[in-house]
Amino acid sequence: MMIKRRTLLKGMAAAPAVFALGSALDGAGALAGPSPRTSLLDVTYPPKDNFGLVFMEKPLDRDIKWADLVKALKRTLPSRSVDQVLDSANRHGTDGGLPDTPPRADHWFWQDGDRNDDNWIPQGLTTSADYHQDGKYNGREVQLASWYSKHATNKGVRVSFVDMTDPSKPAYRHVLLVEPTGSVLTPDFKAIKIHAGGIMWYGDLLYVADTYNGLRVFDMKDLLAVTSNGDQDKIGRQPDGTYQAHNYAFVLPQSSSYNSIVHNQPEVQYSWISLDRTSTPDSIVIGEFMETADRASRLFKWDIDATTRKLKETSGVAEPSFAAVVDIDRMQGGTCIKGKFYLVRSNSNNAAGDLLTWKPGSYVQYPITLPPYPEDVSYDVNKDWLWCHTETNDARQVFALKVSQIP
Repeated sequence: MMIKRRTLLKGMAAAPAVFALGSALDGAGALAGPSPRTSLLDVTYPPKDNFGLVFMEKPLDRDIKWADLVKALKRTLPSRSVDQVLDSANRHGTDGGLPDTPPRADHWFWQDGDRNDDNWIPQGLTTSADYHQDGKYNGREVQLASWYSKHATNKGVRVSFVDMTDPSKPAYRHVLLVEPTGSVLTPDFKAIKIHAGGIMWYGDLLYVADTYNGLRVFDMKDLLAVTSNGDQDKIGRQPDGTYQAHNYAFVLPQSSSYNSIVHNQPEVQYSWISLDRTSTPDSIVIGEFMETADRASRLFKWDIDATTRKLKETSGVAEPSFAAVVDIDRMQGGTCIKGKFYLVRSNSNNAAGDLLTWKPGSYVQYPITLPPYPEDVSYDVNKDWLWCHTETNDARQVFALKVSQIP
């Protein structure tokens, strides 16, 4: 069954990026109401063993492991750390100057050129609160955001490494995700041409949603420096032995993947991903974006090992710990906090986005208007902030909602 990808409406004037609270606030600054609606109609729970993710060390059509190719690349190219990438930030976000009216706790806008670039579309979001339970990476608050290419030459996926030390002026740099190719003697890499609708940073591993296949995994210890003053249309090993990456200074090569397997059910669409640190054990949350009536959308959770940073497996297969057919349309991002799913939904014609919550027996749409086209989310358990960002051209922002102010 073919399911359409999410659609970005281009060329429209951006609506004001504000929060229009549609209901009164109580004395504590929390939204008053609305009363929860009844349970979603026809919620069903398919057998969890019908779904699985299988850890892969190499492509199905090759014998050489990604990790071996990464090692070969590291013998040729200088390694870099996350701190070094952050220290080399060459772009700065701006304070949008909007009032942070509860439940909004913070916000910032991408630099001009990124805020209105038709060639790169923002999607996934994760933070150092996903990386480690104390919310910091080596003492810094950090955000990572994925973008997919809309260039005539498809440049794949880039990730912005954002230093939030000064939240009014976040400093960031883009890094290109690549897939290792070639041989251990002549290692190479290529662009990863996927939607990257969601990302999740857990320890040294970065998980990236691959819509129709499963998850791609990257190790932050594998960051590499390449030639940054080359040809914007070139990527990989060049005839003179140098390496280019569409003029980006750093690349992060893929180290493994999880391939989706499904039995007796429609194929899973891995639209977005987030981390749930409030579950025991920690778990990842995955949801489907459906904009057609072909079938109902689903929510999933997979347990993840805090030591290995990998999904928990039984007999070589990671089966979900939770699976539900919820039929919530246009879910662009979401997570689960203490058993309740927090979801953001887009609406057509550049209209404001929606904030929803769901748990069995209770489905709520809140009278709060999000900026148009909200995307992936990430929950900071330390601040109780739900971070989200938007893809609308000219109004791209990253913002946080205080969860305790959302009834």
